[in-house]
Amino acid sequence: LTPSTSSRGHRGISPPKSSRHPQRHLVANSSKGGASDVVGEVFTNLLGFFKQRVDLALEDGDETAISRIVARSTSGGAFTREGPSADFATWAVDLSIFVRDPVAAGPIDGKIAARTERTFVTLEMVFVPRDKDVYPSRGAAFVTGSRFFATEKNGNNRSAGYWLGDEPGFFKFALPATTEIAVANTVCVPCGQVFFNEKIELHGNDDDDAGGEATGPDVSETGKRKSTKTKTNPRLVAGVAKVKRNVPTTFMGANYSGILAEFVIVGTFTARRRN
Repeated sequence: LTPSTSSRGHRGISPPKSSRHPQRHLVANSSKGGASDVVGEVFTNLLGFFKQRVDLALEDGDETAISRIVARSTSGGAFTREGPSADFATWAVDLSIFVRDPVAAGPIDGKIAARTERTFVTLEMVFVPRDKDVYPSRGAAFVTGSRFFATEKNGNNRSAGYWLGDEPGFFKFALPATTEIAVANTVCVPCGQVFFNEKIELHGNDDDDAGGEATGPDVSETGKRKSTKTKTNPRLVAGVAKVKRNVPTTFMGANYSGILAEFVIVGTFTARRRN
């Protein structure tokens, strides 16, 4: 016979005392679980609501600029046997490198930079749109036709380089230097990862601030036509390239180099979109 929580249907039978408590506990636990499920669902919905609002806010600002930097051209973009096609976002990077050994010399300041000789390298960069469901935004970066950098690995759609949008107002990317950049006997950029960081500057179309004499309600006090368009086209300015350097460290005669590291600027660069 199965004990019941009601005695009406089985007046002549009383369930054993030992079975009452488990039955009551079971009902109570089920009730608590249902309440916690409701609270959990409400909490999840609230988190989803706020996450959506935060994502929209980011997309309206820095994320929008980054989206334009890595956006495909109007003709699309595809991977070929030679790698990513030129229909992906293609940028020309003009890198100005200090002729000095960053590992041996260490950090560089403005005074040293002003009197240091430079050498120049141009890179053709391809930025693939952001990876799905990844925050901060990031995606693959390829370099094409370079003697010093190589990014392809494990197939055409995989890269050893990447771009990153983890700091408001800045766009970053990293490339592996597979061949050191040297002038005479000075290694200016050693083999290894090189980190590029540049500021995002928004501007309008070329005709936004047209000069010349003009009259009417859209004319400023200087006599030039006011801009009526929102500045949404990104430029990459004030770029610096860095490498990681292990800081020489000793303690009581023992060498502890490799425990501490610092980033050393190896050059500056500008970037302009090609498509």
